[in-house]
Amino acid sequence: MTAEVEHSDVGAYALGLLTPADAKTFEDHLAACERCADELADLRGVAGLLTGLGPVRDDASAEPAGGGVDLLRHRRGVRRTRLLLAVAAVLLFAGGVVVGTTQRHGTVPADLRGWGEIRSADDAKSGLAAVAALQNKGWGTHVALDLGHLTGPRTCRLIVVSTEGEEREVTGWEVPVRGYGAIDSPDHLQVHGGTAIPLGDIERFVLRADGVGDLLSIPV
Repeated sequence: MTAEVEHSDVGAYALGLLTPADAKTFEDHLAACERCADELADLRGVAGLLTGLGPVRDDASAEPAGGGVDLLRHRRGVRRTRLLLAVAAVLLFAGGVVVGTTQRHGTVPADLRGWGEIRSADDAKSGLAAVAALQNKGWGTHVALDLGHLTGPRTCRLIVVSTEGEEREVTGWEVPVRGYGAIDSPDHLQVHGGTAIPLGDIERFVLRADGVGDLLSIPV
């Protein structure tokens, strides 16, 4: 890793698995990478949980009877396997893998609780419900959006509207035929995006479907 720091190294760093040289290189990268800094803050808790589990005792019955070199190789293999499992657990969390969860209408998803300022809106006719978590950043505003009862197929975009009426696209996505948050597809859609417009200068967000128009407005 010394030659080039990767974003995925945040998991190994959180577990203290990097060499001193690689750890120093990653710390230099961390000072200028807000994404990795945010992920590291979350991973501290996960790494703590793994550390708190303590060592798992070896099964003596599974060890080679001959001892010596064979026993040493066996124990090294066990430690290597445990290390890989721990790294896999942290990297799964760090990689941003989203597992859909079923939400009740109008509730704040667990993934967004305590995450910035929460804004929500819903449409009584269609059942479409949106929850947006907003974080004011030095570069603008970070947006996390949770959508339920969104039918498909269609192409959607999230539009931010400033207090001066300026519109900018935050992010976009394709909705499959089964949709999101429906009876036969209960998992909600969760997407992230960003805008250069500061949070204090945002009037609302608009969920817009190509060829259809505005589906929902989320006041800020």
